Amino acid sequence: MKFNIDTHNWGGSGIGRTVFEFICDLIPAGSTMVELGGGACSTIAFASRYNLYTIEESPQFIAPNINTTWIYAPKKGDWYNRGSINKLIPKKYNLLFIDGPSGAGNRNGVLNNMDLIPPDCEIVLHDTCREEERWLAIELAKTLSKTPLFYDNGLKPTESMNDSWCHLSKKNISQTVDIQQQ
Repeated sequence: MKFNIDTHNWGGSGIGRTVFEFICDLIPAGSTMVELGGGACSTIAFASRYNLYTIEESPQFIAPNINTTWIYAPKKGDWYNRGSINKLIPKKYNLLFIDGPSGAGNRNGVLNNMDLIPPDCEIVLHDTCREEERWLAIELAKTLSKTPLFYDNGLKPTESMNDSWCHLSKKNISQTVDIQQQ
């Protein structure tokens, strides 16, 4: 599928262009990335630049024409079915993008599956203006001894969430960054 950054359909329930550009600055093209929760917006953009593995619980979001390794993993309990993931996820990858399972608070299962995350992996969580996702970012940061850097674009929890995310950094700082001021 052809990708053009200027004409891509950014936003809605998908990522904003600023999130994509942030990740492009974080890891080089050709790196391996795992995306929890696929979508037309993010998966198309990431697949254009990275060796992408997308874990998705809903068959209607799996698009075979997008150049990613799709891992269909329906929810089992509070998270994805590990049996499906264990067979296909790479042992080493450069970035984990957490945007699923879908719905507020449904991503917390990653805390019980930390063995899937390589120690030197960058982590970006989407939708962190939602209280549940912000909590998860802080808990993951504590567990992994990383610092949560929140990028909120001045959003309130009731507003559009496509430009709120958190990068778990190895740096020893903690701050919220308004991306309009960068």
